[in-house]
Amino acid sequence: MKKKFKLRAFDSKKYFDVYVYDKLKDLREDCDEYDKRAGYKPNNDDTLGVCHPYQRIRVKNGKEIIHDNIGIIRLCKKRLSTLIVFHETMHAAFWQYRLSLARKYKEKANFGDSNSDKEESFIHLAGKIYMDMIRKMYKHKYWL
Repeated sequence: MKKKFKLRAFDSKKYFDVYVYDKLKDLREDCDEYDKRAGYKPNNDDTLGVCHPYQRIRVKNGKEIIHDNIGIIRLCKKRLSTLIVFHETMHAAFWQYRLSLARKYKEKANFGDSNSDKEESFIHLAGKIYMDMIRKMYKHKYWL
């Protein structure tokens, strides 16, 4: 069994679907199915959590419509360590950065040698996503 909620930076329309599984076996099977549909060779025997980033674009009357759903994060109740949760939310933050803030700066994610506006923007985005994840972990009673 798995439960689902949406994860987003609080000032963004973009979101990830988060699935929290009762069994690690079910998480890994869904990861394998996702990989097969995406054209990858499944290799999830040791997966404890995963972030599947994507961008869905539909063309209607010759115009691109970009969906707000930008990925899936899969976690397992028995493996909800702060390290795994943080790790997967950082993948989500990098993906959202690539889709939005990197375009603002008109370049790929390159943070340079010292603090910069790009680095600050990413850190704020990552913090907002992680904060929403923590709130929802408590709300759905995965953490007490």
